[in-house]
Amino acid sequence: MSGIILPPQFVPPQAPISIGTNGQVLTNVSGRLKMAAAGGGGGTVLYPGRTSIALAAGGNDLAFAFTQNTRIFLTAPSGDAIINTMTAGSADGQGVLLICNEPTHQIQIAVGGAGALQPFFGISGGMFLSPQGDIVGSVYDTTLNQWLLVP
Repeated sequence: MSGIILPPQFVPPQAPISIGTNGQVLTNVSGRLKMAAAGGGGGTVLYPGRTSIALAAGGNDLAFAFTQNTRIFLTAPSGDAIINTMTAGSADGQGVLLICNEPTHQIQIAVGGAGALQPFFGISGGMFLSPQGDIVGSVYDTTLNQWLLVP
């Protein structure tokens, strides 16, 4: 025994799981790992909408048209930004993922913000999206007429 740890040897000499094509994910099918189409088997993508919004420094109201669950990639190129309110959802339970794509400035989501659109409801003091890659979920509640923040 020489004390050298060798990498695993595959027989035949290839990885036991093939590398999937674009749009595939590693999943468990009948107790075996395999590459399969993304979307939970039924082809349903939970957040099919995607948009990017550049926020102005200071207060912002996110006004945009959407009818489905959506991912919003946020930047704040001019300085730290605050999101006060957002467009009402088109249905009770509609979801929006707010994703920080800002490498430099801080993005805050204000709770109970005043603005032209529907406010956010959640943790007192609001939530911060920083650093880049942070994600906050929000679900629209038609009874409250507010976005419920889901950290």
